[in-house]
Amino acid sequence: MTRDLSHYKIEALDNGLRLLEAVAMQPGRTLTPLAEACGMTLSQAYRVAATLQQSGYLTVDENKRYHLGLKCLKLGDAATHAIPLIQLAADEMDFLARETQESISLVVREGLSRVTVDLRDSPHAIRVSAPIGEHRPLHFGATGQCILAFSAPDVVDRALAPPLGRATEFTDTDPNSIRARLQQIRERKYHVAIRDYADHAFAVGAPIQSRAGDLVGAISISGPLARFDDQREKRYVALVTAAAARVSQRL
Repeated sequence: MTRDLSHYKIEALDNGLRLLEAVAMQPGRTLTPLAEACGMTLSQAYRVAATLQQSGYLTVDENKRYHLGLKCLKLGDAATHAIPLIQLAADEMDFLARETQESISLVVREGLSRVTVDLRDSPHAIRVSAPIGEHRPLHFGATGQCILAFSAPDVVDRALAPPLGRATEFTDTDPNSIRARLQQIRERKYHVAIRDYADHAFAVGAPIQSRAGDLVGAISISGPLARFDDQREKRYVALVTAAAARVSQRL
């Protein structure tokens, strides 16, 4: 069971991290909308931003718009090298990207969310992907449900505790229906998601497991439905399951 650390939280540090995340999600914003997004007063945000700027984690241009600093780049690079899965899956992601010309995502579970830790964006002008670092629920999407299917029962119970949110009108929010789908995913070791996480989008995902069968993450191919048909579905399922199996063998 996860330990409750909420009473150890340092408010000033929490504010700084939230401001960094806000700048990362929408770089080039001025301080006022950033403060609003973080639920801070303008004076609070200014003090936090000034501290981060002095430390090299934020920069501000001549138009008073904020961007991530080089210190963030160093942290990101260190984090990438600290996650062996990213290194082990890199060539498989490159291969899938070349073969499909669609977006390839590497995803892990963090709490009750799935997080993209590596990405190969499609070269097409119209593409579908979640940015690195973005958290999304586990109950929809190809990687989310692949991860949930092979997670511990208590994780499944908590992730499917109602009410469940919708990403689109096609998102399944019935826990019983989702549980039945998770059983199918466990049996075939892949999932094809259609329009349940983004309008007019598809994703074909497969779980990555250790040799002992423990869940490590998931990998997916995603794109617009306009470039998806039965033939591509069969091909993408074969490609992504084979890639996931090869990464799993390396763990």
